[in-house]
Amino acid sequence: MHPLINVPLQRVALALSYIQGSKVDKWVQLYAEHLARQVYGVAGQPAMYRLNNEELWNDFVVAFRRQFCDTAKVQRAWAALQTLEMKNQEVDTYISKFKNLLHLTERT
Repeated sequence: MHPLINVPLQRVALALSYIQGSKVDKWVQLYAEHLARQVYGVAGQPAMYRLNNEELWNDFVVAFRRQFCDTAKVQRAWAALQTLEMKNQEVDTYISKFKNLLHLTERT
């Protein structure tokens, strides 16, 4: 494993550096500030985590998924499942698509 990603704080900082764009910049800035408060403390309050605490990464993953999850994924999968046809494809391909869509609908 690369030394940069061995330390959870650096791993989160690296991930944040790849999240770019006008629609996400504010979230990245706010999360970086949150991260700094967790590690370094703020206004006399002690730090919550050390640099190498894996919870820093776990918290980031949860926050990222909560912020950027595809809220319409289930609905799109359900709509695609409703219109799925076997025309011009092999049975195995159809079954594979059906199973994948069914899994995405969270009805299995």
